[in-house]
Amino acid sequence: LILAWSGAGLKYLQRLTEKKRIFIPLISFLIYTGIGPLFMGEVVRGMYGFVWVHGVYVTGHFVPGSMTYLHGIFEILLVYVPLTLYLAYLTKQSKFGCKFHWHIIMGVSFVYQIWGYHRMILSYGKLTVLISPGYAWGFILAVVLIWMSSKKIARL
Repeated sequence: LILAWSGAGLKYLQRLTEKKRIFIPLISFLIYTGIGPLFMGEVVRGMYGFVWVHGVYVTGHFVPGSMTYLHGIFEILLVYVPLTLYLAYLTKQSKFGCKFHWHIIMGVSFVYQIWGYHRMILSYGKLTVLISPGYAWGFILAVVLIWMSSKKIARL
C-alpha cells in the first residue's frame, strides 16, 4: 500500500482535493469526528447523553475519558484513511496496479463499520445508531461519495 502511494500517489491525493463535491464532504466529516458527538442516546440506564471523542456528557455533567479518544483514532485509521485513499484511487485518471486490493481494503473498512453498528445496537439500541451522526451518517456519506466517484459525477 505504501509503495503504491509513494511519489506519484501524492499527485492523486492532490487531484482528490480538486474534486470539490467529494473532498469538502469528506474533510468536513473528518473534522466533525474530532469536534462533534460520536453518538447520542441512553449512555447509562435512564440517563441520556452525548459521547464525544474527548469524553461523555451525561445529564449536565462532563466525564472525561481516554477510551472515547482511542475510539476516535481507530475511526480515523480504519475508516477515513482507507476511504480517502479509495476515493483518490477512484478519481484518478489513469489506473495503476491491481484494482482488486483497493476493493478488499474498503471491504474490510465496511466490515469494521458494520461490526461497530452491531456493537452499538446491542449496547444502546437501534434508535441510537440511527440518530448518531458519528456512526450511521458516516457510513451513508462513504457510500454516497464512493458512488459519486465511481460514476464520475463529481467532475467539478
